[in-house]
Amino acid sequence: EAETALCTRNSAAALAATVHALERRVRWLTALCVFLALGWTLLVVQRWLRPPVVTAERFVVRDAQGRTRGEMGVNGGGEPMLRLNNAEGKERILMGLRPDGTIEFRLTDHQHEHRAGLWLGKDGWPSLVLSGPDGRSLVRFDTGDSGGNITLRDAKGERLWSEP
Repeated sequence: EAETALCTRNSAAALAATVHALERRVRWLTALCVFLALGWTLLVVQRWLRPPVVTAERFVVRDAQGRTRGEMGVNGGGEPMLRLNNAEGKERILMGLRPDGTIEFRLTDHQHEHRAGLWLGKDGWPSLVLSGPDGRSLVRFDTGDSGGNITLRDAKGERLWSEP
């Protein structure tokens, strides 16, 4: 009888250890199933959610001192524009759409004079203007249905050469 009691105690201890190990595995499997179900739910819900959209009339980028360094928005005429400023907050690069449909890309110097400009007309023909320190056009390239045109001017604005 002592031997039977010893076997029963050993069997009971072994059975308790086995049950404990199985319960631990069930907890881990339950946690894994919950995690996978949440992940699957998020993937399914994401398909129906719209991505976030930020809407504004104007975006302004300021530096650590509070100066405007960049701006994207709508100008006074209701046309879109993008402007990048120097450290003093003065325009150096401007890209925009004019009311007539012309696309404009303009570069200015440190004195805020327009030094280079590229335009693409609503008809699709480009023009390029390179200017001197006073803002006067020195070189101008125009294109159109009838061909191209090049004009060179001196510092006073007098025409030096033009073709055609």
